[in-house]
Amino acid sequence: MAHDAALISTLFSVGGTVGSLALMRFLDRRGALLIAVLPLVGFPLVASLGLGLSIPTLMVAVFSVGFCVAGTQAGLNAVASIIYPTSFRSKGTGTAIGVAKIGSITGPIIGGVLIGNHFSTASLFEFAAVLVALAGAFALLL
Repeated sequence: MAHDAALISTLFSVGGTVGSLALMRFLDRRGALLIAVLPLVGFPLVASLGLGLSIPTLMVAVFSVGFCVAGTQAGLNAVASIIYPTSFRSKGTGTAIGVAKIGSITGPIIGGVLIGNHFSTASLFEFAAVLVALAGAFALLL
């Protein structure tokens, strides 16, 4: 069981790395559209993580979530440096990365509060999925 947990959590990072590399190639050739699409593909996958999937299915789902969600984060950093005018580029990109870091800090705090309030595992992942969907919607607006 501990071996499976370690492998599954590693698959998220591996998926994110693969997603980042694939997305950068796509970004070079096609533009930023995939940055908006990947979170919309990823949010139902995030919601599925709390459904008690079998180990092999969970492995695929976690890799896919890493690909879609973590891969998109790297893509957003790259797009930020593209969309801001030259005079504002470093400040805009730095601010975007700073906001992402704030999310990295507050996310576990919010998760801890939800767990403390006895939210079910499925509810936790559904809540996270809503946030991923919002990120995709905002990316589409950009």
